[in-house]
Amino acid sequence: MPDNSNLNESLIKLEDELNSLASAGKLIQIAKETSEKDIVEIRALVENVINEAKAMISDTNKSAIEINNTAKSVLSVAKELHDKIDKVDFPSRLTKIDDTVAGININVANTITVLNNIERNLQDKLGNVLKEINLNIEIAKTVVKKRISVLQLFTIIAWFIQLVIILFILLKK
Repeated sequence: MPDNSNLNESLIKLEDELNSLASAGKLIQIAKETSEKDIVEIRALVENVINEAKAMISDTNKSAIEINNTAKSVLSVAKELHDKIDKVDFPSRLTKIDDTVAGININVANTITVLNNIERNLQDKLGNVLKEINLNIEIAKTVVKKRISVLQLFTIIAWFIQLVIILFILLKK
């Protein structure tokens, strides 16, 4: 009778170990699925940020080209006015026209300053976005590495439990 009792206890322990092993397997599968889902979400987020940054750069380039063309037109008009002023001999009219040209030049200089400020701000914002993207990528890498480590640990534990069970079974024979 003591052998049956001992055998029953061993079977109960074995059943508990198998239940633990099944639970560990489920945890490993859940961790794997979560990791894969996180990777997909992070990739989508990074692609969205990159696409938005590209769109911002494209819009900025278009605006800069338009402003540059406008500035060229203004300069062209100013040159034409200057040529006409040279033909006019009335000092008062020349003074008025000179004042107009000076105002246009100031506006061009202000426009160039504004463009430089816009460009600097966009570079700063793009740099910040790229830093944030890199930070998110590093965080994602860290999360994935941690999850891989947990999966590896669960795998080692599962192998160890299987080995103990096999040894236990072999030693009982």
